[in-house]
Amino acid sequence: MAAVVYEKYQGDHADRLLADIASRLRREGARLAGVVQHNELHPERHRCDMTLCDLSSGRLIRITQNLGRDSQGCRLDTAALEDAAGLVETAVRAGADMLVLNRFGKREAEGRGLSGALALAIDRDIPVLVGLNRTNEDSWDAFTGSLALSLPPDGDSVLAWCRRMLRCSARRHPATGLSLMAV
Repeated sequence: MAAVVYEKYQGDHADRLLADIASRLRREGARLAGVVQHNELHPERHRCDMTLCDLSSGRLIRITQNLGRDSQGCRLDTAALEDAAGLVETAVRAGADMLVLNRFGKREAEGRGLSGALALAIDRDIPVLVGLNRTNEDSWDAFTGSLALSLPPDGDSVLAWCRRMLRCSARRHPATGLSLMAV
């Protein structure tokens, strides 16, 4: 397990980095489960819309609700997040080579959101990569038992770790059919 740790206002950079890493790994033949986040800015509102892209199906799932221009309430559409979690768990069960998640946040710390997919991947010995806002490090450490590696938000470092984990996983599970040409 590894987390790409970023500072409070670096979430957009981390989202783009994880999307790029996932895209590169898929081109190399990795079967990925998980989601990456894309934000859509709206000049008439203070906040963006957040959409998750399911890495196994390509399905887009908007996880925010429009509560109005000046709303201060939680915009997360928890039902949409649970739908995304179901897709991710299905992909993990189908035999993913790696789980990539846009972030480990408040919902996961509460045992909701994508925590079930995380636990399933860990149980199946599937490498896990998540985005992690530094403000959630204590919750992540509690979830992982402080056994996860922290990676800087640097594409080369993250990609190298992913390739290393995929090679190790392929050696441990040769029957899974992992076909990483460039890894």
